Amino acid sequence: MSEVPRDRFVVDEHSQESSPPAEEGTKPVSMKPGSADPISAEDLPPVQPPSAGFIVQLFVVPAIIVMVVVGVWALFGRMAAGEQDWRSLVPEIRSRNPHRRWRAANGLAQMLDVDLKQGENGRKLTDNREIAAALSSLLEEALHTRSQRPDDLKQRAFLARTLGLLDVFDVTVPVLQKAMTAENDREIRKNAITAVAVLAHRTAEQDAVDGTSRLAGLAAMPSLVDDLIRISGDEDLLIRETGTYTLALFPTPAAKKQLMLLLDDADRNTQINAALGLARRKSTAGLPLFRSILAGALQPSQSEVEPIEGFNLVVLKNVLKAVGDLSAAMTGKQRQDLRKLIGQIATEHQHVRIRLDAEQALHRLK
Repeated sequence: MSEVPRDRFVVDEHSQESSPPAEEGTKPVSMKPGSADPISAEDLPPVQPPSAGFIVQLFVVPAIIVMVVVGVWALFGRMAAGEQDWRSLVPEIRSRNPHRRWRAANGLAQMLDVDLKQGENGRKLTDNREIAAALSSLLEEALHTRSQRPDDLKQRAFLARTLGLLDVFDVTVPVLQKAMTAENDREIRKNAITAVAVLAHRTAEQDAVDGTSRLAGLAAMPSLVDDLIRISGDEDLLIRETGTYTLALFPTPAAKKQLMLLLDDADRNTQINAALGLARRKSTAGLPLFRSILAGALQPSQSEVEPIEGFNLVVLKNVLKAVGDLSAAMTGKQRQDLRKLIGQIATEHQHVRIRLDAEQALHRLK
């Protein structure tokens, strides 16, 4: 084999091939620009690691910008999808297929609940007349069928409860009044009455915030208060108690007159609901009943059933609040008498929450 001519290759004078190997322990050197003297490592500028600010500018800031853009896109996408959802569900309620109808009703109920919880950030679906009309017509149609199948009864009760989420009084209230009548199943009646209570409570809260008087408009719905007065005397104790609670939310003379009569009702829970309703109107007519409840608060419960004990705690909590609210309307003797009872509860009751509520009531009675 012939020898390869050396002039075929050009080796850079600073390359590794042309430099002699460094002796062990020596430092790498280079040449100073414009000088024949070698440059040592000490002559080179120090290498600084990248600062946190530089890394933020390089990676984090662009990432935040991308996230914001994606978030805005997703937000508007959800808004558009939500708007489309309710518009597509309303026609489904008119479908001849019962499964499609009830799936649509359930979807609208969920959307109403979510929208209500969002408050000012919601889309105000509770004021939507199309949704109100669709759900009301479905309940009215279901009531006319008179079907006693368990699934049908549950669906009617569910629809009645859902109408309480809508603020379109002239559309929803007449149907709820039909659902409250005695010929309907107990659960349907209870849910319809509760829906009116939810509606009245929410309307009163809105009036307090906005300075409006929409609750008066709700109370003026044809025969609504009269229907509740009739229901507050129902033979079914659950219906009577629920009706009394709902009636107490309406500030009309007729409602107040009925509540005064219900203080002597044979049912204890109906009496309590009437007294609490009167207390909200700054009436002290229920004070004797409140005193009786407070006097028995420290006595051991005769019932071993936990739900009843829990209910009694709720009653006691509501009574303590009502007594505090009525402080300005009481006589000095009434305040002194109640302070003694509530003072014992504040120090001796076994539940911490009740003791705290009692302390608050004591503070207001002073």
